[in-house]
Amino acid sequence: MTDDLRIEARAPSVDEFRRIVAAVDWHELAAHDDEVLRRSLDAALFTVCAVDGDECIGCVRVIGDGGLHFYVEEVAVVPAWQGRGAGRRLMQAVVDWLADAAPPGAAVELLTGRDRADFYGRFGFKWQGAGVMRWRPDGGGEPASRAGSRAGGEHGAPAGVRGGDRSEAPGPTRGAPPEAAPLPGPGVEVVLVDRVPTPAEERRLFEAVGWYGELPDDDEELAAALDRSLFAVCAVADGAVVGCARVVGDGAVYLYVQDVIVLPAWQGTGLGDRLMQAVMGWLDACCPPNAFVALFAAPDRDGFYRRYGFELRPLDEPGMAQQWRGPGSWQRE
Repeated sequence: MTDDLRIEARAPSVDEFRRIVAAVDWHELAAHDDEVLRRSLDAALFTVCAVDGDECIGCVRVIGDGGLHFYVEEVAVVPAWQGRGAGRRLMQAVVDWLADAAPPGAAVELLTGRDRADFYGRFGFKWQGAGVMRWRPDGGGEPASRAGSRAGGEHGAPAGVRGGDRSEAPGPTRGAPPEAAPLPGPGVEVVLVDRVPTPAEERRLFEAVGWYGELPDDDEELAAALDRSLFAVCAVADGAVVGCARVVGDGAVYLYVQDVIVLPAWQGTGLGDRLMQAVMGWLDACCPPNAFVALFAAPDRDGFYRRYGFELRPLDEPGMAQQWRGPGSWQRE
């Protein structure tokens, strides 16, 4: 050990990463095979390492879609360097990057225990209850009742296509004005289409459920974020999008169900279940074993997501999650 600590904006090698997380007893994370860890590390939006001489002794990374959702993951420092400022310098590098990269209104979140809230509070993160901390560049925060409500049972629905793959996706092209949404009724058929919503469609869905001021103002920025979805699905009725859902993350270790939205007129029609079935079908086909699959649901929506294998985390941890065990593992007898 030396006192020559440097902060480098780079990803650790798989071996470096495995050694760091094993040193802090994150054994399930260290147990992933090299290919999965490499995919996870390569998918980060930003990664920074703390280096002592030639040894990587800590790291932190940010994943997400780069526009609506950012997740700070794996703030890890080997025990010999804990308490010596390495974690503080890593987090300062992260918030400096976020200040340039995160659009106004973006959700920047991390999952932590209550005993670490004061540490992250130094960097503008505010405790949102149940382990969720959310960052705002001005140090402000949202009320705890609002945090995590972007996944909400019949209020939304997940689903469909690899980010950026719009070439064969039916529906309007990017930027086309959305069709007026029909009301539920006889003869009105809803079709699930595996594609991301256009910026105009996403804005209308967000506004319809009261999620104001949470999207980038620039359509190109919003389109780029939507295209980074791992999976997305739109519910289309008479040419109009009446619901959608997405999965974001690194596609290997961390996956988050996000932006599950159904227009108010269509809530209670079973559309949320159809969207979640689409999400779970994609996870069955594409999710690596032992990945962390999570969502932040409104408090009254946990019963809905339990149908799909999600369980409430302990009181000092956030949201709902399941450890992915393979195709069909989420289905309940």
